[in-house]
Amino acid sequence: MAAMQLFVTVALIQAAASRTLLVPSRLVAEVPVLQACSGVRGNACVFEAPIARSIHGRGNYTFSGAFNITRSAQHIAEILLDFTRCRDVVSSNTCEHFHTWRLHRNACRTWMDPEAPWASLVKAFSSSYQCPTKEGTYRMKDATLDTKGLSLLNLPLEGAVWQTTITFVEPTGSTHYCIEGTTVFHRVRA
Repeated sequence: MAAMQLFVTVALIQAAASRTLLVPSRLVAEVPVLQACSGVRGNACVFEAPIARSIHGRGNYTFSGAFNITRSAQHIAEILLDFTRCRDVVSSNTCEHFHTWRLHRNACRTWMDPEAPWASLVKAFSSSYQCPTKEGTYRMKDATLDTKGLSLLNLPLEGAVWQTTITFVEPTGSTHYCIEGTTVFHRVRA
């Protein structure tokens, strides 16, 4: 009798494991924080309120919000994307600088490129958004991060909390505006 119970238990575990492996999953990005950089002198970006987050269907994370650009820029010389990788939670004990990308040749053109890994985010901005960014209010509605595009970058996205700072730099070297966000990548069943 004990052997039969053991056999049934093992069979159930194997069946459950095989179902889990056979169910396709997909990578999704959850953005719990997106805000103007704090403590950055001359930052022309001010968020009207914290972003609103929602989930649609099976793990389709979106976020919406509005931000003001308080002064226009004539030219953006460089865009810096700074990545910090944290284990499990954001803490000085678990975070380390990962990489900085410098977009300096045709920075705005690269930022607005519809094939760029961040294009889904830029597309979610109101239609008047452009680079260099003019003074005004910009809205994002149901913004997402395209994980297919991001996965092409060959970064170890899963299993970490990512902090990203995006800084738009004017030719004088001063910051036009700066935004920072936190992203968590995880898998959901398709």
